[in-house]
Amino acid sequence: LAAIREMIPRLEADGLIVTVPQRGLQIVPVDAKLIRSAFQLRRMIEREAMIQFLSRADKKEIEALHAELQAILARIAAGDTSPRVLDAAQRADWGFHDRLVDGLDNPIVTQIYRVNSLKIRLIRLEQSLILADNALSALGEHRAILDAMRQGDVAAAVATLDAHIRSSLLRALGVSRAG
Repeated sequence: LAAIREMIPRLEADGLIVTVPQRGLQIVPVDAKLIRSAFQLRRMIEREAMIQFLSRADKKEIEALHAELQAILARIAAGDTSPRVLDAAQRADWGFHDRLVDGLDNPIVTQIYRVNSLKIRLIRLEQSLILADNALSALGEHRAILDAMRQGDVAAAVATLDAHIRSSLLRALGVSRAG
């Protein structure tokens, strides 16, 4: 009970729940504004993180990220969309973005980013996950980002990252790309 009492103010401060007098706790209502706001924050943080990451880039790390992604893409392209492969794809996706932000070496920004990431994942979990029907496109976006990173092209890396985040936003909003 003590742990729950301690967590309530934290969850409220992070904007995940709200205390309603005489009614109890409620999860913050999800609407398009919340989704857009969460993705706007994500975009701002990740753009800066990409610029900083590439300014100090370790080519071996970029190549390792690329090789990991290529191995997953090859399995999916060969028709393996088993839960194990999709879990690996999801870990690679989230891990890539987390690694960029961790590269800022700023614990305040990292904490804000992690809370925002949780919001995005909780908002519309089914639209933010890599599934069999969106795996190749989502990971293809990652490949484009990594290709730009491998070339050391900061502008292209930021542009492809922006496109990827926009695509994720549209999925979270339930909007098709054509829409």
